[in-house]
Amino acid sequence: YRAATVKILENIALDKEQFRFGLTKVFFRAGQLAHVEELREQRIGDMIKGIQAASRGWLTRKNYKLVREQTAAAKIIQQNLRAWMEFKNWPWWKLFSKARPLCKRRNFEKEIKDKDREIGDLKSSISTASENKAKLEKTLQDAQGNLSDLQKQFNAQKEALAAVGQQKDQVESPRQDLEPRLDDLSTEMDDKPAQPETLNTDKRAVDVKHRDLADGL
Repeated sequence: YRAATVKILENIALDKEQFRFGLTKVFFRAGQLAHVEELREQRIGDMIKGIQAASRGWLTRKNYKLVREQTAAAKIIQQNLRAWMEFKNWPWWKLFSKARPLCKRRNFEKEIKDKDREIGDLKSSISTASENKAKLEKTLQDAQGNLSDLQKQFNAQKEALAAVGQQKDQVESPRQDLEPRLDDLSTEMDDKPAQPETLNTDKRAVDVKHRDLADGL
């Protein structure tokens, strides 16, 4: 605080012989304190005058701005009134005013909302249809895979059946060849009762072949 006090005393141009600094106080000679007080009052008065001048200037500028805005607003209102009067007396406006009640009013906001709702429903339907299409395509692919497997199994069974048929034909052909011989042997046995052992042997051989063929079938 001492340095600030020194600057203040130097600023008011007070003679250094008229005051002395103590530890916590400043000591003035007789009459100097009144001079300092007078300077303080003078400085405060100057500050108050400056504040008053600034306040009056701010208020004046504010009032001027308000008056200017009011003047501009009055001019705009006058222009709008003149324009409205001219528009009101315009023949086409009179015709529109009379024909307007006859025109059907459209609620564009409601129509826009309805269209937005329809678009949302269509998007939802398209999304559902796409999901169903994907599921059907997957099901179709699975069915085609199963059909291919069944077709392979069918072809394999068909080939196995054809092989069995060929084996049957191969077995059936010797059998058909042996049946006439068996009939001949039976006839010979009937005609030759004197040779029972030979005929019985031949008959047993034929029976064995016949059973082998039957087992093979």
